[in-house]
Amino acid sequence: MKTLIEKIKKHIILLTAILMLLIYIGIIIIIYVIRQKNWASWEAINALGEWANILIAILIPIAAIYLEKRLEKNDKEVEEKKEEIKNSNISMFDEIQNLKNEIKELKENKNVVRPISNEEIDDIILKNDIYDFICISMRATTKEIMDKFKIDFSKAKSILLELSRIDGKIKIAYVDENEEDENCTWKKK
Repeated sequence: MKTLIEKIKKHIILLTAILMLLIYIGIIIIIYVIRQKNWASWEAINALGEWANILIAILIPIAAIYLEKRLEKNDKEVEEKKEEIKNSNISMFDEIQNLKNEIKELKENKNVVRPISNEEIDDIILKNDIYDFICISMRATTKEIMDKFKIDFSKAKSILLELSRIDGKIKIAYVDENEEDENCTWKKK
């Protein structure tokens, strides 16, 4: 039901035009039937036609104004989304650079309380690469991430859950999906 309403909202202008055309055709048919049965004079039919023309003359500018407002609204939304994506990419780039600098410092720093193994560093890099992949592709399934980074399901799941629950950077794209499933779709928060 909700999708039908959304489709109607998307195509409201087309539906209005079709409705106006059907009304106009209906009026023509009514006029034809009335005239064939001699129920009314040509003057009455002419008056009915004039009213139909007036109705259409009123509805066309209203539809044009509505369409113009709708297009302006869509243009605004597109510009806002472009700006949001641009800001997201800039912040993501800065975050990547900061993480790379931190990793570099960790590798160079000899006074670390607990030495970090190369495996841990690789895990951090992998986690950041997965986050970058999700941000750039806008949405990604667990399966796509497994294929892209050539990792198994348990590793992909643990990284995705960490990014979601601990870091709070990503979330499930669709509410009805299960995060334990490899077809689960993820997106940036």
